Amino acid sequence: MKNSYASGLAICFGLLMAAPVLAAEKVEGWNALKFGMSVEEAVKATPEIAWHGVVDCQNMYASHSYCTIPSRDDQEVVIAGVPFRPWLTFDRDKRLASISLKLHFNYSAKFGDEGCHAARERIFVGLEQKYGTLHRDSGSYRPMATSDVQAWQDYTKAKSEADKYIWSIENDILKNGRSTRAKLDTPATAPRPVVTAAGYFENKKCSITIEYVGASNAASGLDAPVLQDNAGF
Repeated sequence: MKNSYASGLAICFGLLMAAPVLAAEKVEGWNALKFGMSVEEAVKATPEIAWHGVVDCQNMYASHSYCTIPSRDDQEVVIAGVPFRPWLTFDRDKRLASISLKLHFNYSAKFGDEGCHAARERIFVGLEQKYGTLHRDSGSYRPMATSDVQAWQDYTKAKSEADKYIWSIENDILKNGRSTRAKLDTPATAPRPVVTAAGYFENKKCSITIEYVGASNAASGLDAPVLQDNAGF
């Protein structure tokens, strides 16, 4: 986060990874952002973050269409020494459906292999301190940890089908200049709220994401940069 935002985040989101967790919390969103919030409520809840495309999401999309807004590309929220760029997805009723935190593109090439793995582990540990023991898949090519395996699998299946449908519409437009297929009116969600993190190093770049997904019925390595935290899990 730039200097003008860092102090605000430090005050608002000053959760420490080292703090003990007395009881596992429910997955209800991320920090002040809660599933089911309107676009206006989400923006108001995060005054320290500048969002891109808010007006489009509020006014330019049809009432039956969902939309996604990212933070401005000069924004960073730092968690466990890792700088992320947040993305918010709202359903067709313009209610917050999911939140994605993606390793900021300015830093993806600054993490070496060991540093990327160490950063991912810090994220896993921090999430477990808040949400309890996660189900880890550390042996896979792209290690991940999730609070609910079945809910995450159901979500990724729904998202994959939605992505395929969107791609088919885009292909129709490219080939025929138009598409007769109906647009998707709602984003993929999970049967239960779930949080999942994943991280891997590939092609000399590090990729780390944290995803908070609402329910379908919801209205260190020395070669890695370690920044001062200004946000929490």
